This record gives sequence, C-alpha cells and structure tokens, in this order.
Amino acid sequence: MPTLTKVTCQNISKDVLAALATVEKAYGIKFAMKGGKFTQTSVTLKLEASVKSTGGIVETPERTAYGTYAVMDGLPKDGLDKVFEVSGRKFQIIGYRTRARKNPVLAKCLTDGKNYCFPVAHVKLYLAA
Repeated sequence: MPTLTKVTCQNISKDVLAALATVEKAYGIKFAMKGGKFTQTSVTLKLEASVKSTGGIVETPERTAYGTYAVMDGLPKDGLDKVFEVSGRKFQIIGYRTRARKNPVLAKCLTDGKNYCFPVAHVKLYLAA
C-alpha cells in the first residue's frame, strides 16, 4: 500500500493549483494554498480563494485589512503598495495582519520575492526616510 510523504503532498498541492487555473480564469479569482496536514494515508489542504481587482491585484484578507486597521496604528492610508528600503533591500507593503500584535505589517521583498513582517514603528520610520 503506497503512503503519503511530505514531498508527495507538496506535489499534490501544486497539481491542485494547476488544475484550478481554469476556474481562476472563469471567475476572476486567485487560489492560494494556506497550509494543510497529512498522515501516511490522508492529506488535508487549506485553500484560499481571493477576488482579483480590475487592475489584476489579488484582494487578500491582509490587503483588505490594511485599509481598515493600519490607519488606526498611524500608518498612511495610501501606504499599501508603497516601497521602502531596509539594509539595501527594497520591500513593498502588501497587507496588514490583524492577529499579529508585534509585527502586523506584511511586506514583500522585491529582491527575493519572500514575505516579511515588520513592526508599525519601523515601517513609519522607513516610509518617512
């Protein structure tokens, strides 16, 4: 009897996203894997569907939360998609994590494409510079 491994489950999630590409185009949404769990005999995948705006930008829950909560923390209302520099690397603000008390600002590194979290006070300083 075949068993599921971590690599097999990662390949399954990639294949599921590839299979959903036609659904994405038909409904104007974007699917993203948000984790999951597996045993030797079963796998559970968490899937998130987000609406794309007219400009092709995916409206994730973090992106929507920026407009609501970031202003309360003193960040600029138009700060979404702004770019700031830290140690020679450029970051673009892509959202606000409401459940993250210490580092709620979500930013994407334009160099390596990874997402990083920053404290509000640091982002205020970086944007002011």
